[in-house]
Amino acid sequence: SAKRGIAGTLLVHKAAGAAAEAGKSLSEVRAVAQKVIDTSASMGVSFSSVTRLKKDTVARGKMELGLGIHGEAGARVEPTAPVKEIVDTLLGEILKCDRVTGASELCVLVNNLGSVPPLEMSIVVKELMASEHAGKVKLLVGPAPMCTSLDMNGISLSLVALDSDLSALLTAPTAAPAWPGAAPAQAAPAVLPGPQLDTVTDTPSDDPAVAKALEAVCKALAAAEKELNTLDGKVGDADCGSTMATAAKRVSETQGSMPLSDPAATLAALSRLTGKSMGGSSGVLLSIMFGAMGEELKAG
Repeated sequence: SAKRGIAGTLLVHKAAGAAAEAGKSLSEVRAVAQKVIDTSASMGVSFSSVTRLKKDTVARGKMELGLGIHGEAGARVEPTAPVKEIVDTLLGEILKCDRVTGASELCVLVNNLGSVPPLEMSIVVKELMASEHAGKVKLLVGPAPMCTSLDMNGISLSLVALDSDLSALLTAPTAAPAWPGAAPAQAAPAVLPGPQLDTVTDTPSDDPAVAKALEAVCKALAAAEKELNTLDGKVGDADCGSTMATAAKRVSETQGSMPLSDPAATLAALSRLTGKSMGGSSGVLLSIMFGAMGEELKAG
């Protein structure tokens, strides 16, 4: 039940700063700050503590709710949950607070506590705007690392009840470089089904010379997996050998269903196979190469 100030303080600073910039008196600025304090609430969740001399981390497979930005222990520890459940839990707990209960319009600040990747922060926003409370969210701040706890792997949500005056203060321009701005919130976009791709069915055929060549290439790539990974590790992400070995294994598994007696059709099959199962940029490039070679043969 203990309360502590976390990222919601940024909403206080922004509103008070905008009021001061607009020429309000000290008492008026103080009143703005107090208004935000009285109508805002925050809660965070983390999957790790911060890196410091004393090793103190959240256990694997657990998450801590209600933590402090200085590494203070949270209110409770729960099993790690999907992002949707985490966002729903945070919103549910925050909206129990009498400071925001009953608010018809909200500004939500989505804060990165330190080391959550941008892509994952975007998923948090997606789940926020798909939640049952999305209709109340009128302004969105972030996602961004605004009130961090060194390298903590976690997030916090801060909600403040909006009215026209506060909305104007939060959206007022500022030169503060770390403020990402308060933007009108938009509902989560609908996910449309992708186009149905034509299914290509090859007529299997045999050509011993082609089969022997493919088998030799596949065996060579499989044998060179470790060496290629080592070489790639010098300049890249050390997965070239694994990528090639994956393609080689897939070709070996499907060779019996390939139209080996038709060179153009065989190259087209290799193009589809590498594009779908190989992965990495190599898969895309080889898919393009085999496809182009097949088209050239077909054209004569």
